[in-house]
Amino acid sequence: MKEFLFFWRILTFLSSKTSGLTCSSKCGSALEECSCQATCLSLTNCCSDYNQTCFQVSPYSSSMLGGRPLRILGLTLPSDGSLLCRFKGETEQQGIVDEEGHPYCISPLLYETGWISFDVSTDGANFDRSGEYLSGKKPYEDSLLVNLSVHLLGFF
Repeated sequence: MKEFLFFWRILTFLSSKTSGLTCSSKCGSALEECSCQATCLSLTNCCSDYNQTCFQVSPYSSSMLGGRPLRILGLTLPSDGSLLCRFKGETEQQGIVDEEGHPYCISPLLYETGWISFDVSTDGANFDRSGEYLSGKKPYEDSLLVNLSVHLLGFF
């Protein structure tokens, strides 16, 4: 009986340590006891609410010039459903839901490289799911930006 109580106490202690850990507003982060990063799926160390709060996109990357549809994986909406995308906590734009219910957010023009976080709302008010994509530049973008800047400034 003492052994049972000992194991029960250990189990209770461990579950109380991880019960307060959530991925809400932390997608893409590694926490002390669990993870909210996409790699947690293969490493089997996801926080308990990872699948409800975090998502992955396909493709996982886009140009910093934007305009690429990013499909939100693991989420299906009615074809007439509403989707609002908020990038980096500030840039909001309407998402798209195709006839099969696949939701898409279009990557915005950010002039920024690296991992870009974004949240989605299916009710227009609560941004309760998060993900990220890799924003990068293609080799031709440097010359495109220079040429566009020169043209807009009236040098040609």
